[in-house]
Amino acid sequence: MKVVCFVLAFLLIVFALVPYMLTICDNDKTDSGDVIISLYNKKKDKIENVGLEKYLVYVVSAEMPSSFSPEALKAQAVAARTYALKKINKNLPEHKKADLCTDFAHCQAYSDDEELKEKWGKSYGANIKKVKQAVEQTKGEYLSYNGDYAITVFHSCSNGFTEKASEVWGGDYSYLKSVESPGDYEKKDYITKNKFTESEFKKIIKDHFPDADFSKSTIGDICYTSGSNIKNICIYGQKISGNDMRKIFSLKSSAFSLDIKNKSFVFTVAGNGHGVGMSQYGAEKMAQNGKKYSDILYHYYPGTKLLK
Repeated sequence: MKVVCFVLAFLLIVFALVPYMLTICDNDKTDSGDVIISLYNKKKDKIENVGLEKYLVYVVSAEMPSSFSPEALKAQAVAARTYALKKINKNLPEHKKADLCTDFAHCQAYSDDEELKEKWGKSYGANIKKVKQAVEQTKGEYLSYNGDYAITVFHSCSNGFTEKASEVWGGDYSYLKSVESPGDYEKKDYITKNKFTESEFKKIIKDHFPDADFSKSTIGDICYTSGSNIKNICIYGQKISGNDMRKIFSLKSSAFSLDIKNKSFVFTVAGNGHGVGMSQYGAEKMAQNGKKYSDILYHYYPGTKLLK
């Protein structure tokens, strides 16, 4: 009798645990094949463990408009995955001992479900599904150059031509060169203006370049990059890089002109971002014209190989 009771009790426990065990199996299946990474969440100031592919869904959602074409989103997914893989295991102080961080200025932009629901509202379900498909359909794919992960930097839009990396940051990367990007002109705020009074302009220059000589002409010689951005400009006798001008005057890009009228200093700026690598709006235009994500990637990162 004791044996029978024991068997019955055992069977009851097993049947009770079956649904729980099935749930565990389903969860394992959902994350099957995904690499787990540690992520320093800067906003929450803590390290979280997350699947790489799941991480990419939140990166693509933050970096590129969800309204973009599927092929553009897939190109973004591959670029973001490659960029992440390049930075993992670098022991960088910004990561707080994690593999990556959520600081867009250091790694990539990142928006979690809570932020995306607030951003997208009723469109959350459709938008997140679209982005997930782009990530899933390129799962594990990355760009390689000479047997290593390529540096797949990207930006919102250029001025019609992307920039050569060596002319912006230094260093020679043959796949980060200036290429045509015609779709950039169609961005709604492609042209922006920044206006300063004479006193504001001079103060900013003096704060960053104490040796500036205000007795000299305001604008001197100008040197352009191969992508037609400002490489260097002479302001009050100071040779200043276009990149530095962009930073100190909070310009959207270094593709600018400077006009002085009635003691007002007006910057007219084209594009948005550093201009190196893939232009997101250029990628969208290529996708609209029927190009596949691989075509987009090979256009903006010439000489690389798409591997899995």
